[in-house]
Amino acid sequence: MPADVCPSCGKPMAKGYLVAESFVEGAKWMTEKTRLARGGAVIFKPDGWGNVYMDAYRCNGCRRVFLQH
Repeated sequence: MPADVCPSCGKPMAKGYLVAESFVEGAKWMTEKTRLARGGAVIFKPDGWGNVYMDAYRCNGCRRVFLQH
């Protein structure tokens, strides 16, 4: 299936960025919520302003966001 077609519903997806802010470690994968988001595996480092830009696709049909790290 092409990257711009939603694997869940088959509708077209928009390419863009999922943006997060974290001066400390960037975007992380965590299995639980923790105080101050401590722990977890860093998957994207922040830029000099503390922003993290993750390439992603968004489906408006089923309201899912897909990204790859």
